[in-house]
Amino acid sequence: MPGSTPPLPSTITVIHFTESWRYDNEAARPSVALLDNGQVLEAHYGRGGLLSRTGWLSLSDPRKIDWSAPVIIDTNDTSTNAALAANGTAPVVTYNRGLQFGHFETVKPGEI
Repeated sequence: MPGSTPPLPSTITVIHFTESWRYDNEAARPSVALLDNGQVLEAHYGRGGLLSRTGWLSLSDPRKIDWSAPVIIDTNDTSTNAALAANGTAPVVTYNRGLQFGHFETVKPGEI
């Protein structure tokens, strides 16, 4: 039926947000995606251009993410508007590289 709201799934997973914790003093404008397996992907701007980190939801403390060291995606200082998205298993990152608008990359978990 057009305009109707689809029914909710029988089980709903809820994320309870609490206080935020700083994880990088040089990061700006982060974008984050959470995969179904508990891996967290993040892209941000910092010294060196556009950077990324991967992490895992902590098994010992569900309020924390165990982050990897940052990896440079693009050294172009004019890269802007990074965004991460995922369908639960396949993440993508998009950003503008200088005047090349709409730069798009598909990544595999662990690559970013």
